Amino acid sequence: MPRVKNARKVSSESWNSELLNREAQYRLKRHALLSAAAAAFRSRGYANVSMSDLAEILHVTKPTLYHYIPSKEEILFECVQQGLVGLEEALTQARDRSQPALERLRTLFRRHVQFATEDFGACLVLYADDVQSPENRAVLKEGRTRLEKGLQEIILEGIADGSIAPCDPKFVFLAVFAALNTVPRWYKPDGELNPEEIADRLLAIMFDGLRPRCESPR
Repeated sequence: MPRVKNARKVSSESWNSELLNREAQYRLKRHALLSAAAAAFRSRGYANVSMSDLAEILHVTKPTLYHYIPSKEEILFECVQQGLVGLEEALTQARDRSQPALERLRTLFRRHVQFATEDFGACLVLYADDVQSPENRAVLKEGRTRLEKGLQEIILEGIADGSIAPCDPKFVFLAVFAALNTVPRWYKPDGELNPEEIADRLLAIMFDGLRPRCESPR
């Protein structure tokens, strides 16, 4: 499933755009619905947003929304999945072995911080557990498993190439993502730090702990 980009750039204007064919129009309007929903869930909270709210944001009737996605929970699932796809794309780029594993991890974690400050990434972090359908939960679990496995593989590569100190890859995964996943809970677009500055500070703390240490002289 391709990731929808630039969620905040899609507004009610996109919903009412004229396109040359119905298929393109359907895709754009579905894109507009997901983007509006992700922004609303992030700013108001998933429980506080109704289908009527989304219809009002997009200036359409509520029955019109059901033509594109059948339920509010399915909309949430689609938003969360977009977030997951974004992280998997970052992981794919981090598999490029042209750089040491530690630098690839740095790039991956920086992208994670950036994505966590965006609407779809925030939905993934904040509301994935609100997806109730067993089928949809299974899809998300598979995606998380791929992320965990891929990250641990890069850490093991770093241990092998000497750029990462010997460590437990699973513990590193849990610790790092626990820290990164707090970002959308406190980040504010008008706050003191922008996403790049947040990433700089978090990575400085994390990677000082991952660098190999010379043994102290006896």
